[in-house]
Order: sequence, then structure tokens, then C-alpha cells
Amino acid sequence: MKAAVFQGPNDTCVIQIPDPILSEKGIIMRVCACGICGSDIHFYRLGNIG
Repeated sequence: MKAAVFQGPNDTCVIQIPDPILSEKGIIMRVCACGICGSDIHFYRLGNIG
């Protein structure tokens, strides 16, 4: 499956990672859509500022 990986300020890449393994009491969810908030954009642009 593909994953977006934050590597640092203004640096994100999409990589191929292994599919997750289902545990006995776990679930695997398929994400159809997601969103970001203003603090996510701030973190992406500046990195960990906290």
C-alpha cells in the first residue's frame, strides 16, 4: 500500500509499504478521504515548533 511520509519541513514523499497484518482482535480500515487543519499546514511548513 502507499503511505505519505513527512520527512521534514516542506518535504513529504509517497512510498510503498507492506500491507498491515491483522491481529486477532484488530481491524483494518480503508481510508476513502481525509482532511487537514490549519495546524497541520503550519507543522508541514515549519516542522516541530512545540
